[in-house]
Amino acid sequence: MRIDHLIYFIAVVENTSYLEAAEKLNLSQSALSKTIMKLEETLNVKLFDRSTRRVTLTPVGELVYRDAKQLLERYDVLINDVHAFQEASNQTIVLGALPTLFTPAYTIRFKKYRDSHPEVNLMLSEEDDEKLLLDSLLKEQIKLASLRKGALSDNRFHFYPIAHERLCLVVPANHPLAERVEVSLSELKNEQFILYRPTNSLYQLCLDACLEAGFEPNILLTARAESILSSVSIGLGISLMTENTASAFTMQDQIAIVSLMETVITSLGIASPKGRVLSLCEQELIEMLCE
Repeated sequence: MRIDHLIYFIAVVENTSYLEAAEKLNLSQSALSKTIMKLEETLNVKLFDRSTRRVTLTPVGELVYRDAKQLLERYDVLINDVHAFQEASNQTIVLGALPTLFTPAYTIRFKKYRDSHPEVNLMLSEEDDEKLLLDSLLKEQIKLASLRKGALSDNRFHFYPIAHERLCLVVPANHPLAERVEVSLSELKNEQFILYRPTNSLYQLCLDACLEAGFEPNILLTARAESILSSVSIGLGISLMTENTASAFTMQDQIAIVSLMETVITSLGIASPKGRVLSLCEQELIEMLCE
């Protein structure tokens, strides 16, 4: 029994006419009639009551119609699944990723995605310059980018939030504030700060938080996360960064992480250019990062 025979049978039933069904199927009426007879021969049943001029199903024809509809629905699902798999098999997802996505909280999710999507070539490109990430998105050098919402200054991008991260204070292990449970930003006005580079939106977030606390921070230098923590560990200054990033590095005996009394939150997410439809694989990647 062939799928197209069931399609023709359903067309006759739903059009209540061999002629109309044949026209919609772009077949001759005689070819359609022979196909229905071939189906009846295969099933060894009569599908239609031919004692009247109207198209009328026999009781077994009603049964076959019902089951054929369900079968074709499953067949459509099968075809869609195969097409989705073929699309994914030929798909490479290039994700421009902030360093925070290489911390254990996220790398375990990337591994989970790779294990569940072996057909997808997922490429991660680390970059802490959010302006460069946005430019790469617009030039289609990457398909997705992990960014903080503060980096998006216009409406050319979709933003899919995956986490809300809180800023904390990072000081050398021997700093007077190292033993504190929490600290107010106003207590840091005489400190020297080591912050992210201005091309990272956390720079402006930290600057705004200090200004709101009543002082302009004395910024000694700006750098990447690893260099910030390395500089803090040897006593060059203090820093503000997300708790996830600060706790991910191995120099925990050389630094202290202290909570802030103020709540300073940054939204981390995945960005893509507006007008670009995400593939199913990309949607599933974002969903997994949100877990």
